[in-house]
Amino acid sequence: LSSAQKTAGEINGLEEKIKRLSAEENRQNALIESVNPWLGLDLPLDTASTERTAVLWGSIPARVELGDAAGAVAAASDEAELFKVSGDKSTNYVIVVCIREAVSAVQESLRPFGFTAVSFTGERGTAREAEAQAKQRLEVLAREKESVRQELVKMASAREDLKLAADVCASKTARAEAESKLMGLSSTVIMQGWVP
Repeated sequence: LSSAQKTAGEINGLEEKIKRLSAEENRQNALIESVNPWLGLDLPLDTASTERTAVLWGSIPARVELGDAAGAVAAASDEAELFKVSGDKSTNYVIVVCIREAVSAVQESLRPFGFTAVSFTGERGTAREAEAQAKQRLEVLAREKESVRQELVKMASAREDLKLAADVCASKTARAEAESKLMGLSSTVIMQGWVP
């Protein structure tokens, strides 16, 4: 029974590892999806500001006329400009460059247009570089996952031992539950019930 418990523990550990690898795969796929609209921009994702300027990354719903949003930005500050990076059916992805002193005014001017700020916390390099790194990481994760699966396949020979151990545990549990329902001493048992 103890060797079966050890095997079961190893199998559980391998399944947990597969779950962790799958979660990391999901994170990498989400990163790829989040940088996809920015692939055409040759600007590092961690660019937020310089000594004199600020860069706001974000999105505006496609139903909004970008010319109106750009006009509002220009009205908020003479030293601010909105650039469209890409777009799809529902969203336009934009960056806004302005002097640092005008950030609050520019953000306020974008509010009526549904501007949603985007942040790439912890990411360095361009979107294309981030995508390439994520794809490399996915390849490594796939190899690790396959290796763990092969280890699980090797443990298939222990299946009958595990089934037997599970049956033994189930029998012991049933016996313990039955004993808890009986009242008695070590040499005497009292049973109560009915007979049809």
